[in-house]
Amino acid sequence: MSLSQTPQPLISTLQKLLPLLEQFLHILEKEKVAITQLDAAQLTELSQAKTQVLDKIFPLSQQLKTHLPPDQTLKKMLQSGNLTAEDKSLIKHFIQVSETAEQQHHRNGLLLMHTVKINENLLNILLGKEQDPTYQGKITGKNFTASKKTLGKA
Repeated sequence: MSLSQTPQPLISTLQKLLPLLEQFLHILEKEKVAITQLDAAQLTELSQAKTQVLDKIFPLSQQLKTHLPPDQTLKKMLQSGNLTAEDKSLIKHFIQVSETAEQQHHRNGLLLMHTVKINENLLNILLGKEQDPTYQGKITGKNFTASKKTLGKA
């Protein structure tokens, strides 16, 4: 592939996908804030927004795969050095946004699971149920279990 032979359908698809990925990343950043603030209404709204954007991203990402030569990835294309400076810049930015979105999505999932587990343990404490001592110990550094004994007479 020479400098003038960068597949135009590939570049065109990347140009369509990039703003959608940036929009998805922006939603993920808002989602992180909503998780930390325990804003269920905002999380519901953001979940719907994510679904709408992903519904647009998916067909374009499938299309992108069809434009890549066999056994070729965008990272390999960058390493080949057979791209125009403009195409190289677009591909680098696309990879950066894609990887950042993937990492943020993973972190949000972990944060959400952590928050749910904390809430579950707090609820168990309030209900007087046994909690997972290994998890509680990781959070507090102590090994607590909810006791069903009374504290005694005052």
